[in-house]
Amino acid sequence: MFLLFKEERQSWDDALTKGKRDMTREFFRFAKTHPRTGTVERRIAFLEGRYAAPFNGFICGPEQTPDYSVWGKFGNPAPEWGHRQPEKCRQLLDVLMPGASTHPLRQRFDKRRFFFSGTPCGDFDEVPVEAEAGYFTRYKLLLNLGWNTMLDADYMKLKSFVEQGGILLTGLPQFSTHVRRDFLRDMKDLALYDGGDLNDLCGFTVKGPGPRFCGQWNAADRETYVEPELSALPSTSPDEDGECRIAEILPSTAEVVAWDADTALPIVVRNQVGKGFVYTFTMWCYPGHERFQKTAACFIAKLAEAVQGDIRVDDPSREVFWNVRRMENGALLSLLNTDWTAPGNVKVVTVNTPAASFPVEVKEGHCTFILVLKDCAVEYGEALHAEAAGDSEVVFHGTGEHEYTIRRADGASTRTVDFGKETSCTV
Repeated sequence: MFLLFKEERQSWDDALTKGKRDMTREFFRFAKTHPRTGTVERRIAFLEGRYAAPFNGFICGPEQTPDYSVWGKFGNPAPEWGHRQPEKCRQLLDVLMPGASTHPLRQRFDKRRFFFSGTPCGDFDEVPVEAEAGYFTRYKLLLNLGWNTMLDADYMKLKSFVEQGGILLTGLPQFSTHVRRDFLRDMKDLALYDGGDLNDLCGFTVKGPGPRFCGQWNAADRETYVEPELSALPSTSPDEDGECRIAEILPSTAEVVAWDADTALPIVVRNQVGKGFVYTFTMWCYPGHERFQKTAACFIAKLAEAVQGDIRVDDPSREVFWNVRRMENGALLSLLNTDWTAPGNVKVVTVNTPAASFPVEVKEGHCTFILVLKDCAVEYGEALHAEAAGDSEVVFHGTGEHEYTIRRADGASTRTVDFGKETSCTV
């Protein structure tokens, strides 16, 4: 017997091969009839640290465990070179892309998504720290949570980003100057940049490791913090990352945002640098530590919400992918229901625009578009392509008859565009 699902063993008209050709054909047709203009808006970026190992769950087979070397089959087989605390930052990205695969790290099987996920906070980027300093200015929030070997040039780039109005969320190990991973065995020596003098960026000096984190914390506005549901599971045990210790710091300009419920020592501090702010987890561990992971997720969610733009989507299901493209005469909001467990299922989201806020049904298997203009928003499906011709004028492209909905602060009205023998129509 042979494997029937292998494409090279199938004929041209088999369901799988024909289905893939049909999907590819439809994709190219859609791309040609829906040209993209303007610039996509991504307000958040996850920072790929200096010398960070490439993380891609698709390069690992099912037999690979979290002990698999971060540098793959030819990497150092020692335990500390496996997927450990630094790589668990990927589990924190559940806040931005719920359930996205983090193999070989463990996940709940009922939450894991292999290819697509929703984006509760909108589309975001992954950007290497090696990028030019000017590149960072397109973002409002940088998340520096994984492996990083801090160099002078990178330190100055991050400082410049914050001075120009950006928000940086980081931990202490991200200021480590270690190149090798041997220190992960006991986390005793982080070899911090400039001997732990981080005053000009973070507003404090690090004195060393302190007492254990009790697992509970408080803040002045604690009730406004929501704990996101994570799909992460421990690799072997909740205690696998060792002690979760708070760092002892000597603040200069930093202000305390959150503190340990037992010792009252700060676990998150904020420091203003120029026009922006640096938020630092003052923990002697990586933010993905099993004992700190949920706390870190709260602050990622809090800051991600704070940097949302004037066009955003509230999605209780966390299954809808959305992004915004800014154009000369408006903006285009695109939405896609990524829940393919039930054909035709519908997710109801709330779309917020400067003109109005309104509910939208996003059906599985179909794209939903909303053209945001100065005083209204126009909702339409994938059979149409729309362009803003002015503050309140829209040019539709397509064939046949199709409905669209105009949304204003005082209500909505559904209308029909009839192309007749034409392929464009101005309304």
